[in-house]
Amino acid sequence: MVQPAEVIKLFDEQKTPESKSKGSNVADLEDGYTRLANSLLEAAISHSMTLRQLRVFLAVVRKTFGFNKAADRVSGSQLAELTGLSRQHCSTALSELVEMKVITRSKPTSPVSINRHLDEWCSLPEKSTPEKAKSKQSQNGTTSKKSPKSGLKESQIRTVASPKSGHTKDTLKNNSKDIELANANSCPEAEPSGPPPVAWLPTNKSGEQYDITQVQIDEWSEAYPAVDVLGHIRRMYSWLNANPRLRKTKRGMPRFIVNWLSKEQDRGHPGMAASTNRRPVNVNDELAQMQRATADIPTPSDDMVI
Repeated sequence: MVQPAEVIKLFDEQKTPESKSKGSNVADLEDGYTRLANSLLEAAISHSMTLRQLRVFLAVVRKTFGFNKAADRVSGSQLAELTGLSRQHCSTALSELVEMKVITRSKPTSPVSINRHLDEWCSLPEKSTPEKAKSKQSQNGTTSKKSPKSGLKESQIRTVASPKSGHTKDTLKNNSKDIELANANSCPEAEPSGPPPVAWLPTNKSGEQYDITQVQIDEWSEAYPAVDVLGHIRRMYSWLNANPRLRKTKRGMPRFIVNWLSKEQDRGHPGMAASTNRRPVNVNDELAQMQRATADIPTPSDDMVI
């Protein structure tokens, strides 16, 4: 007769005398367990939860599935006792889990339950904090730190402006290639409608000139008849090229030309300026004035001693 096989139990760590000793804190299924689907546990592991959210999630699992309940009313004090967090942090994390559709709750006072439809779980939109904004700007290469001395942004300091934006003379010295390139890339300004210039004078700005038309030359020639206007304009051009520091602005160039021509007019005819300011003399008016002045003088008599 065949003897029945003897079942030998292997070493069970949970039932060792050490596990039943007083003061030990060893997990044992005999003390109770929570029945949880593996897919739900795996979804919680892979989901983007913060540490507080995960702790509140496990506390809700303990209060529902741990007592074989689909839903239960869980107070803030119960969550705080299980998680070790403050009630405010527990309330905030629970509201976030409800927004993420990980936990379902119809009202703030309604029972809570774990959403078993894992496809509905979502993540909260990322909040923009100053630290994240700085890191995002540094990744895009658009940092906007301000210089402590000037108060300008680094992007503004590093930008190379065109010569028309007003640099110092040192930065524009011997920089004709950059000026030509900037002028070629810049949008052409609309030229004012009018007669074409017949001459021009350089101004105090590099590459700028003051245009002179034939109409202006005719007006100046009529105002200063003793001056060769066109010849003196050539002298002005030579003088301004020889004295670049004394060049005038485009706005002040007409005054410079008029002063120049006026001085030349006075040099050619010294008495002309004074004579033009005098009132024309009328002989009849002078005779009438003399008669009025002598009318009041008495006629001497014969017995008066002269």
